[in-house]
Amino acid sequence: MAVVLSGLILAMLLGALDQTIMAPALPAVAGSLGGLDQMPAVVTAYLVAATVVMPVYGKLGDRYGRKPTMQVAIVIFVTGAVLCALATSMPQFIAFRAVQGLGGGC
Repeated sequence: MAVVLSGLILAMLLGALDQTIMAPALPAVAGSLGGLDQMPAVVTAYLVAATVVMPVYGKLGDRYGRKPTMQVAIVIFVTGAVLCALATSMPQFIAFRAVQGLGGGC
């Protein structure tokens, strides 16, 4: 039981931490991707996607179970993180942050 609880706490911590962790690095990332004027969209894309998907995950958790729903959310979150690391432009980065938000909303 302790292992399950620890895993759940870690997954929830990653989702909550990712909502705010981008702020210190955002100017450097936006500068390297050439989109300083689009910085607010990076944070907004993540938060809007995470907020919109929360009730959906609730319904999916009721229908298919909490564990499979959480596993799918983690896969989406990690996929979004990898895509963010591979982004070559600011619009790509914003879109991939939205993908990451879809996973972080669980």
